[in-house]
Amino acid sequence: CRRDHGVSEAGQWIGAAHVGEDDASLGPPPRRGVEDGVGSPAVITAPDEPLWPEPHDVRFDFDATSEGAEWIDAVAQEARTTLHTVDAEDRVVGHFDWRTENLGFAGHEVSAIYDWDSVASADEAVVVGSAAAQFSANWRLGHPVPSPEEIRRFVDDYQRARGRGFTEDEARRVDAATTALVAYGARCQHSDRRLQPDLAAVHDHGWIDLLRALTGT
Repeated sequence: CRRDHGVSEAGQWIGAAHVGEDDASLGPPPRRGVEDGVGSPAVITAPDEPLWPEPHDVRFDFDATSEGAEWIDAVAQEARTTLHTVDAEDRVVGHFDWRTENLGFAGHEVSAIYDWDSVASADEAVVVGSAAAQFSANWRLGHPVPSPEEIRRFVDDYQRARGRGFTEDEARRVDAATTALVAYGARCQHSDRRLQPDLAAVHDHGWIDLLRALTGT
């Protein structure tokens, strides 16, 4: 599929369902963990938890590669602070590995969604911000992460499909969620550069460059 088909059409699918009293099949907003079947996204940790979750692949070692990554950690910490201090709306169930590699298309329409172990619960702005940070990526085909302009256009398209724009607080949460996801990707890339430079040279997915572009670092 082409990258430009992963924006507005896919954007309509990101928030799978609102979680609340009106939907008895889903129950109340799930707590962080597995008790309710759908927990919070792993990359957004609670204030009293370590900044980073356990990496998704055993090849990444954040502790052993902390040197030189201080600026990434600082950016991630600021994003987490925003996400835990700016008011959030109702939680929804969404897909937190929302990128073209995990989608199937029939023409320009999304026909299949894969990687359902990436489903989690958060407010809509966080789901959208996370998706905007990665929607274009397909590692198998060599498609990179989106540019800052493509991220902006994704969010704009989503708001049009949504039928209303984000409030100021929601927009701040979108940006913070985008930054948090990109910072996690940058930390993974930094780990590869330190521990597996040959692999990093071949699979440089662009997270560090994107984080610098988003933050002006």
